[in-house]
Amino acid sequence: MAEKELVTMLREQIELEEKNVNLINKTVARTRNAVIRQFLHGIALDSAKHSDIIKAVIDLLSVATAISEPERNTCYVELKGSLRKLSIRQ
Repeated sequence: MAEKELVTMLREQIELEEKNVNLINKTVARTRNAVIRQFLHGIALDSAKHSDIIKAVIDLLSVATAISEPERNTCYVELKGSLRKLSIRQ
């Protein structure tokens, strides 16, 4: 997978995570059960964190001066493997 494809895939995942946050927050607003509200709120927070982490990864991939080329390649390979393991998209 080329870096450009990876960034495209990551941007798609950000969009999905942010849609998830919005949908869950709407459900939380309509839910009266406190336990369910807290559970859903926790899921929404996780999706928001995922979005933030993915944005940082995109920044890391696009800023060559932040790390050395060997470190950047290592991060790319590790990230690629992690995404495959998570079955985000293959």
